[in-house]
Order: sequence, then C-alpha cells, then structure tokens
Amino acid sequence: MSREKTGLSPLPYIKNNKRRILALVISISLFGTMLYVLGYFLGTFQEPYGEPVEKMYDHVALFYEDVARYVPEDYVEDPDLSFDEKILPLIEKEAEEVSGDIGEEVLVVRRGVFKIESTVGMQSVPLYYFQTPEDVKRFYDKCDMELVEGRMPQNPGELVVDEVSFANQGDELFFYINKNYKIVGKVRCDSYAFFGLPLSNENNYMCMILHDENDIDYKEKLTETGHELSFYYDKASQIKFNEEDMASVPKIKLLFTGVSVSILLVCVIAVLALHIRDRHEEWCLLNSIGYSVTDVYLMAIKELLICFAAAAITTFVLSVASVLLIKTLMIDPKGFSVRMIRLEDISLITEAFLAVFALCNIPIFIQLRKITTIDDIE
Repeated sequence: MSREKTGLSPLPYIKNNKRRILALVISISLFGTMLYVLGYFLGTFQEPYGEPVEKMYDHVALFYEDVARYVPEDYVEDPDLSFDEKILPLIEKEAEEVSGDIGEEVLVVRRGVFKIESTVGMQSVPLYYFQTPEDVKRFYDKCDMELVEGRMPQNPGELVVDEVSFANQGDELFFYINKNYKIVGKVRCDSYAFFGLPLSNENNYMCMILHDENDIDYKEKLTETGHELSFYYDKASQIKFNEEDMASVPKIKLLFTGVSVSILLVCVIAVLALHIRDRHEEWCLLNSIGYSVTDVYLMAIKELLICFAAAAITTFVLSVASVLLIKTLMIDPKGFSVRMIRLEDISLITEAFLAVFALCNIPIFIQLRKITTIDDIE
C-alpha cells in the first residue's frame, strides 16, 4: 500500500461513530451559541442606554450658575412676585450674557426626566420644557428631527416625543411628570427626545447651549469668561457616565467566557480522551501497515476539524434562531433595536474555538506517543 497515493481519510470513522461525533458537535455548538446569546443579551441593556442617550448631546450642552451675580445692586424683593417671576428674568439675563461670550445660541429651559426601560433595568433621560414655541422649533431644527405625526407644541402642557421612546414607554412616559401634559406630536431622530412647553409648576431652570461642534469645551470657555458654573453637562459628560455605569459589563462577559471555556474544555477533552483511547489498537494497526505517526495525527486532526466546522455551522444556526426569538419576545416590544450582527462576539467565539481546538491536541499527542506495532502489542 502506498501512503502517497492513499492518504488516511477521516470520513470512515465519522460515518461509523455518528452518535459520538454528534455529541461532540452539539456540546461545542451549544457553547458557541451561549456566548453569542450572552453578548446579544448584554447588548440589550448597553446599547439602549449608550449611543441614543449620548446623541441627545450632539448639539446640546446644559449648564447652571448661581444667578445671584445677575441681581441688580438696587434690587428690592417684591413679596407678591412668584418664584418664576423672580428667577426667570435673572436666568434670561444669564443666557443672554453667555450667548454673547461664547457666540452660540443659548436658551432658557426647565429640565425634567422620563425613563427608558430595557430588558434589564431602566435609565432616566432628560425632558426639556422651553419658554416659547419658537425655542421649541430652534431645538427641533438644531437636533435634526423629523415630525412624523401630529404637530409641534403651541400651548402650555403640550409635548412631542420620539417614536422609540413612545413605543418603549407609552403612557408610562408620564410616570415622573404631571398627568395634565398632552403629547401632540411624534418625531423621528437618532436619539431619545421628549420636549415641549411647560405648565406653571415646572421650575428646574437651567441654560441650554445649542451648537454645531461636538469637540468644543464650552465649560472651559465659560470659565475663561468669568462664569462660575455649579452644573455643566455635555456629550463628554454622558460618555464618561456611560463608561462608569457600564464598566462591569465587559468583566461579566470575560468571567462568564472564562468559566464557560473551562467547563467546555474539560468536557471536550474528556470525550476526546475516551474517543482516542478506544482507537489505540486501530492507530497501532495503521502504524504496522506502513502509515507513520504523522499520517495518523493528520487523520485525527482532520476528524477534529470536521467536528469544529460542523459545530461552527450549528452555532450560526442556533445563534440566529435564539437572537431572533429574544428580539421578537423582548426587544421589539420595547421599541428599540440591538445589533444582531456582533463582530466582537463572533471574534470572541472564534478565539475560544481556536483555543479549545489547540488544547484538544494534548490528548491526541499523549496517545500518539503510545503507538506501537501489532507485534509489540501481542
């Protein structure tokens, strides 16, 4: 028999040991599917609180400073004036001065909150009340929104909301705010948006900078022009908050992956060890009739490669099915979207498969060292 003309094929053993091969393929593919589903599930409470919230500050920066500096020296407090009547002229003066200092449009707003819920947890998101319908329109135009239903707010107590937030919360949008508010329109945009004209009981005043540049540090510009800020928040602030808030997620994924790989490795190597031990006499026979240890090793590696290739295909099918199920039952009802194609998780699974495949060579090498001829066995 010529080894050069007739190499050892992995197919006969696979055909004759379908159950054992199937068990190996299923165990590997379930591991891969578990990692991908974990990545997708973690994404369901990372992504809704990440980029859409950060994009709320693409053209917006919020700040507040003690308005005492804007009180005239000859000011005499009128006890008959309401809080709004006392404080609003000072904040308007502040906004006007800041606008002149930094060369950007500055609006007076009152800030509230509403909530966005994911599969796990919730996050409070800012709600803005503007002074006039004209200010509402300025904010709307600057943030690249599209009115898709209803109209813009014209009267006190009227609000518009983005489609995703409305789908996510519905009537729960009013969980933190006065039930006398009314939604008169819906907008489409890349971020969450809930804004309009206030009723008389809103008093959380601050100033909003409307800008085109994301990389300008308006806090530094305001400090340089003599403003002593007691509050400042922009996109960089939100990104930092998200990084701190989600810092544990990569650690959770790494820990879960490490534990899973360890468990899988023990199971796969145990199965392989049993599988290889049962083939000791077969490999000895092949060596006796002229095949080298390298030939036997290549045949064993081909069998393993076929198993991993089948597991990769099965992982793909199971992952798609699992993700679609989660999307249909848990994501779509919440109104937002989560990436289904997750390159970082595909890379992680590939690395895990390669690591397990490499370590599976250990029991093969150990058994190859025990190969003897038939004469020696007898």
